[in-house]
Amino acid sequence: FGVAFLSSGSVAFFFHFRHRKRKKKSASPVLTQTTAAT
Repeated sequence: FGVAFLSSGSVAFFFHFRHRKRKKKSASPVLTQTTAAT
């Protein structure tokens, strides 16, 4: 669980930062989807 959470957290942060750099609205759905998956 710890490893999975850490991995998904890193990926989520990476995508969130990447999307945030391009589009601020795109980050919301991705972040919500990741949170729902967790």
